[in-house]
Amino acid sequence: RTEQNEINNKFHVLLFSSSGNPVIEGMIEDLRQRLGGSSHAVWQSRDALLQSALDHMDIVKALEARDVQLSVKLIERHINRSSE
Repeated sequence: RTEQNEINNKFHVLLFSSSGNPVIEGMIEDLRQRLGGSSHAVWQSRDALLQSALDHMDIVKALEARDVQLSVKLIERHINRSSE
C-alpha cells in the first residue's frame, strides 16, 4: 500500500496546489501533516481503497467540467467517507 499512499498524497497535493493560493496550500499541508495525511487508516479494506480512487476520478471529471457545485459536493463526500 505504500505506492497507493504515495499516489494518493500526490493527488491531494496537486488538487490543493491548483488553488494558486500559497497560504491555503500551506494551511492544508499543515493540517494533513498534523492529522497524518490521508493514509492507510482510510483504506481499511480493498473496497475502501477502490472507492477512494473512484472518488478521485469523479472529482477530476467535475473539475474538468468546471462544475463548482458538483466538485464541492464530491469533495465533501470524499472527506466524509474518509472520516468514517
